Order: sequence, then structure tokens, then C-alpha cells
Amino acid sequence: MKTCYIMRGVSGSGKTLKAKELAGVNGVIHSTSDYFIINGEYRYDERKVRDFHIDNLDAFKESLAFDLPIVICDNTNIRKWEFKPYLEAAKSYGYEVKIVEMPHPSPEIASKQGVHRVPQHVIKKMISGWEDYK
Repeated sequence: MKTCYIMRGVSGSGKTLKAKELAGVNGVIHSTSDYFIINGEYRYDERKVRDFHIDNLDAFKESLAFDLPIVICDNTNIRKWEFKPYLEAAKSYGYEVKIVEMPHPSPEIASKQGVHRVPQHVIKKMISGWEDYK
């Protein structure tokens, strides 16, 4: 069975660690954050967000087309519209889709444990904008 996991959670919630666990040795993880890594350093650029999300979705669809056993979208996916294209693509390729929602840590903890060091005020904004899936 082909499985797609769509990760959901604020920055610093443990999404990527969980995604790596779910991927095991046969899965592939697609994260828009990876496109901001230049020479091993994370360099966020607001001007590139839209293009990098498009690139990530394209790469995700390519993995689906190759019928890989496990394909993961590892983005924050705060609002439903953000992950809807991933969900629809996975279903169109015959994947069983599982939404994995991480619990919200406190903004203080999330800003410290997240690899991208997202500021607390941004994490608070993510939490306040959170849309339940069901």
C-alpha cells in the first residue's frame, strides 16, 4: 500500500522528527523549508516563499508519480488550503492519505527547539491562525 503523510504543526512542534520516523528507509520527505537552505545554512527569504512552495509541490507530485511507498509533505500546513493540493495530488495517485497533527508546544519552547529559530510572536500567530482539519 502506498501511503502519504501530511504533517501539520507549528515550527518547533517536532514535525520533521516525526516525518523522519514515518519515512524510515523507503520514504521521501518534501519540505518547503529545505529550499531555503544555502550552503548548509537556513536563509529565509519572504520573496521566495511562493516559488519554493510551487517547487516543493512539483517535487512531491514527482515522487507520487514514481509510486514511492511513502511520500511525506513536511510543511506547517496551518490552514487547510495550504495542504489541499498535496492531499488532492496524493489521492489522485491512489495513495492512502494520513494527516499527522503535532500538538502545539508553548511558543517559548517551540522557538527554542525549532531548527529555524522562528520567533515566539510568529509561532503565536501560527497557533492563532490554526484551522482544524475535520
